[in-house]
Amino acid sequence: MADTERVYVINVWRKALRVPRYKRAKKAITVIKEFIKKHLKVEEVKVGKALNEKVWENGVKNPPHKVKVKAWKENNIGYVELFGVAVENKKKEEKKEAKEQVKEEKGTEEKEIKEKKAKSTSGKEESETKKAEKKSTESKKKTKEKKEVKEEKAGKEEAKKEKTKTTSKKKESEAKTTEKKSTEVKKKSEEKTEVKEEKSESKKTESKSEKKETKQADKETKEESKN
Repeated sequence: MADTERVYVINVWRKALRVPRYKRAKKAITVIKEFIKKHLKVEEVKVGKALNEKVWENGVKNPPHKVKVKAWKENNIGYVELFGVAVENKKKEEKKEAKEQVKEEKGTEEKEIKEKKAKSTSGKEESETKKAEKKSTESKKKTKEKKEVKEEKAGKEEAKKEKTKTTSKKKESEAKTTEKKSTEVKKKSEEKTEVKEEKSESKKTESKSEKKETKQADKETKEESKN
């Protein structure tokens, strides 16, 4: 709520003379603001349109010597207007402007919040998609690794089977060679025994023939001796 309105007559000309002519109107406005700040104990002051036009009425070099002013305070802000000017409409306009500003600020805040939400949702979706892609790549890698491990195991098993086959073949070939050797040795031994037997038989037949011959010779000698 606004405080009670106060009316002041401000002497502007005294301090405006200390400034060059082309700065006197600006100095008058600053003097009015400083005066209101001092008396209303406010840090910010807003000057009305009618008062501003009154100060600049005769140009930069000739501001008015004294100004009768109506001042009031609202929300720790000082307002100054020329005395006799209707202020109610201005207050309403200022309130409308303030409401519009608040609405605009709320709208901008809502837009920012929506944008942030959209960004966050998009970021979440992107992060989820990235996570899904990572999971899929990891699963693919794992499946590839499992396949490679299975293939390695199958290769090792095949190599073992081949080794066992080769070893069995070697053993069979060695057994066959040993059998061949044994059969050859048996054949040789049998041949040797046969040769020995033949030799012994031939010796026996020779000895028999010799005995017969000796017997016949003995008989002949006996017969000759009898005769």
